[in-house]
Amino acid sequence: MTVRLKKSRAEKAGHELLLLSDQNAYRMNAVEKTWNRIFSLGKQGSLNAIIPEKTNRLFILTSEGVFESKDSAQTWQKTFSALEDRSTNSLCLSSHPRDPEILYLGTAHGLYFSLDSGKSWSKQTTLAHDEIRKVLLHPLYDNKTFVATKSDFYVSDDYGRLFRKTFHLQRPGKEKPYPDNPEIVPDEIEADSPVSPSIFTVEISPFDSRELFLGTSEGIFTSHDLGKTWKSVARNGLGKAQITDLKISPHDGALFVATFSGIYQLAPQSGRWTEIYAGMTESSAKSLTLIQDGNTESLYAVAGNDIFRWHRGLPPYPEIRNPDPFNNLYRAEELKTLLAREPSANEVQRAAIRYADVGNGKIKRWHLGSRVRALIPDLSMGKDFSVRNNIDIDRASTNQSDQFITGPDSTTSGKDISLNWELGDLIWGSSQTSIDSREKLMVELRNDVVNEVTRMYYERRRLLMALYLSKPAVEQEYFDLLLRIDELTSYIDGLTGGYFSKELQKRNISYA
Repeated sequence: MTVRLKKSRAEKAGHELLLLSDQNAYRMNAVEKTWNRIFSLGKQGSLNAIIPEKTNRLFILTSEGVFESKDSAQTWQKTFSALEDRSTNSLCLSSHPRDPEILYLGTAHGLYFSLDSGKSWSKQTTLAHDEIRKVLLHPLYDNKTFVATKSDFYVSDDYGRLFRKTFHLQRPGKEKPYPDNPEIVPDEIEADSPVSPSIFTVEISPFDSRELFLGTSEGIFTSHDLGKTWKSVARNGLGKAQITDLKISPHDGALFVATFSGIYQLAPQSGRWTEIYAGMTESSAKSLTLIQDGNTESLYAVAGNDIFRWHRGLPPYPEIRNPDPFNNLYRAEELKTLLAREPSANEVQRAAIRYADVGNGKIKRWHLGSRVRALIPDLSMGKDFSVRNNIDIDRASTNQSDQFITGPDSTTSGKDISLNWELGDLIWGSSQTSIDSREKLMVELRNDVVNEVTRMYYERRRLLMALYLSKPAVEQEYFDLLLRIDELTSYIDGLTGGYFSKELQKRNISYA
């Protein structure tokens, strides 16, 4: 039997524990200490995961599809099933942090998403055939989507439309156990060695929103730049144990991992893993759940078919924390994260240049046009037409008068076309002087636009810092700050054609 553990928050009774076996799901209230079965699949399939999304809403992922309850597990309905058995086998699920109607589902054969709370599903084309082990949507950078397959990690910057691979797990080369005598076979194979390298879990640090952790068969890897680059975490005291699950303490950042050889803790700043074994009768751990209650943390671990609990007394907060942490450290981190999501100064400057039409591209087009002008010839066309009378004199004898003889008119006509190229303009033309004068004026105008929008951009940021960190003493000061911030936002919109407010709205950023 496979047992997995999750936690959720009940409406009135604090934390709840959710337990998953092969065919059944159970729930235990932390106060009542009793287990109640809330779902049963029967023998036709197996349960893979249980996902508490919000109050009274639960998802159970199975080999037969996804089942959802909207009434705290009183009733269930099937919300996902694919035509292929492998795609129906559902492994992980996440909802959008700002819009719970948007769901991402990882299956044994591809990634799916729903925009209507699971009523309809579409298959993501980039990862259409991969086994999706984990899908995460960042709670602050809401355009970021992270996906872990069996041995690869992918990042999307456009809400899951396109993914790029940033990590590939491979096993380092190993020496043969008996290089001098290949006929000797070791008595037992290391239990921690999977058939192939595997990624088991992904977590986002509660302290640094840009820090990610990967738990794999080859140890733990961490990224400090939202998954772009990765490095291995020290394994002193951990050995070669494969990581089946990991949890991070939101209090001091202590890292807990479950492995096939036990449960280990990496204390902050220590750099060394220590094993947690007090009271455990089984070493092979599969999943962890961390619950904080006042001055203690409870670590629940599933090992074998048993559940173990370990109480941890919390150390005092690090000295960097202020006695009023919410109004200082937390607000500073919140402000830092929100400012990172805003359009950068460079993006705003480019928007202002586009709106004012004073970009370098315009000047380059002028220069190019003046030189291409030399390849276009001057065209002239002409036409001429003339008529002449033909008159002859017939001179008679002495006694007779001369006679004038008029013949037919003589007409002539002609046409001409001429083309003239000024090839010297390819090198230098008279228009270059005019362009140089206009270029100087445009550069001056562009500098004025950039300086003005940059000044307003950073003045607005200074007011945001005052709003978040200075904590205005009276209500009027608070609303004065909001009004001034709104005024500067309007000024920036005026210089960018409304770009700034559109981007804030698109990125769902609000400071009020």
